[in-house]
Amino acid sequence: MSHIRKIRDIVTSLQREKLSKERELRDAQRENDRENQRLFLGLIDNLDNLQQLISKSDKYLTLTDPGAKRFVNTLGKIEKGILEQLGRSHVTPIDFNQGDEAIPQTSQVVDTVKTSEQEKAGKVFEIIKKGYFYKNKVLRFAQVITYTYQDENSPTSHVIASPSLP
Repeated sequence: MSHIRKIRDIVTSLQREKLSKERELRDAQRENDRENQRLFLGLIDNLDNLQQLISKSDKYLTLTDPGAKRFVNTLGKIEKGILEQLGRSHVTPIDFNQGDEAIPQTSQVVDTVKTSEQEKAGKVFEIIKKGYFYKNKVLRFAQVITYTYQDENSPTSHVIASPSLP
């Protein structure tokens, strides 16, 4: 009888130890995920800067110059490489475009633009910063400007018919 009791005690002790190690492993995985998220957010911020540089390069560079063309092409390759690496790490862009409905689960409205067209209300006027998922959870909300409807007959209305930002 005492052998059975010792075996039960050993099994119970091993089960407790197993549960403890599983908890430690889950905690370590959560901490690793948090560290990865911080790393990815920093990388995404740098990607934003790179994409702004690429989008403005035609304004500031003479793209007839072969050196300028190579420079812009190199920036594009760097952007593509970063996006591919993020994808391999389960970080993917939130896919929506200008004119789509702003979705609170994936976007943060940072400003609004008035419109007299009621059907545009709540739709994205401009995407300020792209949003990203990490393992199917929002890593960074997209920052957007949306349309807000204001009746042009309203006495306090100042409606922008064709809105444009600087």
